[in-house]
Amino acid sequence: MIYLGIDGSISRVRLEGLRVAPVLYSIYRSLPLHYFDTYTHIALDSGAYPCWTHAKKEQGKTDNPPNFTVNGAVDFNYYLDTALSWQQDGRKFTWIAADLSVDESFDDTLKNCEALRKHGLNALPAYKQGQPEWQLLYLCNNFDHIGLGSTDKDTGSQSTDRWLRQAFDVICDNDGYPTVKVHGYRLVSYYDKYPFNSCDSTSWAQRTLPDLKKRIPWAKESELIPHVLTYYTRRPRCPRFIRDDQLEFKLAS
Repeated sequence: MIYLGIDGSISRVRLEGLRVAPVLYSIYRSLPLHYFDTYTHIALDSGAYPCWTHAKKEQGKTDNPPNFTVNGAVDFNYYLDTALSWQQDGRKFTWIAADLSVDESFDDTLKNCEALRKHGLNALPAYKQGQPEWQLLYLCNNFDHIGLGSTDKDTGSQSTDRWLRQAFDVICDNDGYPTVKVHGYRLVSYYDKYPFNSCDSTSWAQRTLPDLKKRIPWAKESELIPHVLTYYTRRPRCPRFIRDDQLEFKLAS
């Protein structure tokens, strides 16, 4: 499943066009919750990455960052209240991110995850590029659903690909099947290469839709969005991880 990223910067036409799509809602730019009444699958993202970039951009300036952030991290109480307000209305996020900061420590991630789960929220801890392998092993042994997050600005880089290969070597069993569900943050380009349970695209509105508009300039945006959905919903998913030694055997046979 591929979740399409949405937030308060998305136009109403786009929001309504995605009604049948799985969406990942970032609270960094908030929206009234009634917008999501028709979505069947919606996950909640803390917006840690845009909060972090905003903090770096505004460093040294007098302007304050959004009032729900603290030193580039999302305020936990604000995040919890947002998730609970949805739940109390009889709706439910399929899962929510537990990381509230790009550089959050592993211990803090686990504390957030435990606190969110105590409120009945399906919180996902994330393993990030550059963290020690034992942390990934811990997550795989103690959770049934985790996230993977690259720290590369360009997730299409060789370093991200190399890191994912190392991560799935740990995550998968001897037959190459994941032992836990894995969501890939900003890793939709690897959806057909590694056995993710789900990924998200935050660039569909900035890249995929404009590219389609260039090819069909006479079409209305509302007419193009169904084609964007088709592009993502029909993307092939990789069911099994092929290790290097298995790949060499496969090529030789």
